[in-house]
Amino acid sequence: MLETVKTRLHQAREWLLDYAYLVTLGAMIAVIAGTALYTDHLRSQQNVQAAAPAPEVSSSPTPQISPIPVPTLAPIRMPSAAGSVRPVSGGQIRGFSSQPVFWQGLDCWQSHFAVDLAAEAGETAVCMRDGVVLSCIRDELWGWRVEIRQTDESVCTYAGLSCVLVQVGQTVARGQALGDVLARIPAESELGPHMHLSLARDGQWVDPASTLPEA
Repeated sequence: MLETVKTRLHQAREWLLDYAYLVTLGAMIAVIAGTALYTDHLRSQQNVQAAAPAPEVSSSPTPQISPIPVPTLAPIRMPSAAGSVRPVSGGQIRGFSSQPVFWQGLDCWQSHFAVDLAAEAGETAVCMRDGVVLSCIRDELWGWRVEIRQTDESVCTYAGLSCVLVQVGQTVARGQALGDVLARIPAESELGPHMHLSLARDGQWVDPASTLPEA
């Protein structure tokens, strides 16, 4: 009976040893298989990443900021003395001034957008340049005034005449008689007989002195 028990215990121990070996072997096989599967998974991920196309770099040029053009203002062309004649014989007695000056005849201060040229009463005033008569007007302050558009598009006004010898729309030539000088211009009575000469270009008053030949 005792021998039988010993035999069975020995068999059971042998069986447990064999079972433990098989379990250990199975665990090792499982570890090896798992490691292989994980390695294959990593390799497949790397292959997918390597096969993915690289992101495209835009070839569009960098937008350039264009400067805003600054408009260029056209300079005001000033008439010159070339080709002009003096309208009366005398020199300048009062000049052009955009600042207020005292007008004794009017008893006030205001700008003087003209030049005053000395003359003899009754002297014949002549046209400085070729042009066309725009107006002939008489008033109590200035006597007769003749306005002429010259060939360079400037407008010249001759004030202080006792009479006129031209009419509106008439073409006049340089040196042509316009009228006679008044003995006294009421607006500038303190200056004696003279011509009040003004000049405008593009709607702006300019100094007529630059267009006058020397006396």
